Order: sequence, then C-alpha cells, then structure tokens
Amino acid sequence: MQILANQLYQDMLNDLQHCRAKELPPLVESECCFRISEKYWSHLRDGLSGHSFPTLEDEIYFFKEIKPKFIAEPDYYGLLNYAGNFCPLDDFPEDQKNFWIRQLNRLDKFKAKHAEFYAYYLTRQTDNDAPFYPRK
Repeated sequence: MQILANQLYQDMLNDLQHCRAKELPPLVESECCFRISEKYWSHLRDGLSGHSFPTLEDEIYFFKEIKPKFIAEPDYYGLLNYAGNFCPLDDFPEDQKNFWIRQLNRLDKFKAKHAEFYAYYLTRQTDNDAPFYPRK
C-alpha cells in the first residue's frame, strides 16, 4: 500500500503543478486543483477498501503519515474555493473582517471538538498512536 500511495502522491503533486503552471484565474485554478486532489484521494480510498495492513505499525504509519498528505490538498483547495466564492468584496471591509472571524471560529470549534487528539498531535507524542490512528 505504501508504494502505491507514494506513487499516487507523486502523480498528484505533478498534476497539481501542471494545473498551477497554466496560470489560470485564481478560482479556476483552485477548482482545478481541488478536483485533481479529490481524484487522487478517491483512488487511494478505493485501494484501501479491501486492503488489510500486515501489522498495526504499518496501519498506524499509513493513517498518521500518508493519509494526511492526501486529505490536506482537497481540504486546502476547498477552503480556497469557499473563500473565493463567499468572501465579501473589497468594497465591504467590515463584512470581509466578519467573514474571516467566522472562519477562525470554525478552526476553534474544530480544535475544541477534537481537543484530546489536537493536544496529542501538537506535542508530537507517539506513545498513544494505537487508539488515534488505526482504521476505525
């Protein structure tokens, strides 16, 4: 699985670079990159559906190190798309400020909802990986 994932990840990065090299308008570029990254994450998910990891350590490594690389890209481009489509225009600076405050509040809510994992992750601990990282 790790070899397949590494190849898919490299292919995704190449495709994303190709999309960015086109110098498309920002919203078009972010949509293009979102679709690319979502496609590769979908391929990896499909490969996982029938896969069983040989050891718990392999499974933890996959979900701790590899999966985040794949989900980070569509999350990032999804946020760019959302901001590009819903952030108020420059003519409304107070509305823009409120928009970004709401976005920061979303992050705070996420951190509060997942406080135990968030603290564990920030401290780079590894002693409790088994409950946090295997497939559920």
